[in-house]
Amino acid sequence: MPGASKEWIEERNRKLLEWFNGDVEAVEFLLLISEITELWDDLIDRDVPIPDERIHSVFTKIFLVLPHQPFYRKHAGYLSPLIAQAINAWMTANQFARGTKSQRALAYTLRNVDIMIAEAIVYLTSGWQRMREVSPELWDYFGAEQDHIDDWLAEPPLQPYVTEDSS
Repeated sequence: MPGASKEWIEERNRKLLEWFNGDVEAVEFLLLISEITELWDDLIDRDVPIPDERIHSVFTKIFLVLPHQPFYRKHAGYLSPLIAQAINAWMTANQFARGTKSQRALAYTLRNVDIMIAEAIVYLTSGWQRMREVSPELWDYFGAEQDHIDDWLAEPPLQPYVTEDSS
């Protein structure tokens, strides 16, 4: 995660290992997906400069690493539809972030639907009961602690997309 402190990354990795029952391949999968989605978000938001090396690195991982990642290969049938849902929710969130206050409140949650992938990993590594135990902690840690909804809603709505075709 660009901009995250070393301490936060170490804490996150420790928590992921705990939540994922010590499954290193599961942690590696989630970190890979996170790296991909963070770049995608940065490319769409256009709010930070993105070095070519980062783009090359992430796209190489999309095509050459993800398809062979052991945890993903083992659980692709379960994970792929969740990834599709998370992508769809994120795209909807980007639209709603430019809308009414109610739409923006929905956008706040929709943009974090990818947390369900972490919940699914807990389910796959430790079962239903463990997923239920840690689900609130996952949402709090990756959602509420990262961005408080009051702060997010206090920001002005994003401006409509401007494309080269817009006149």
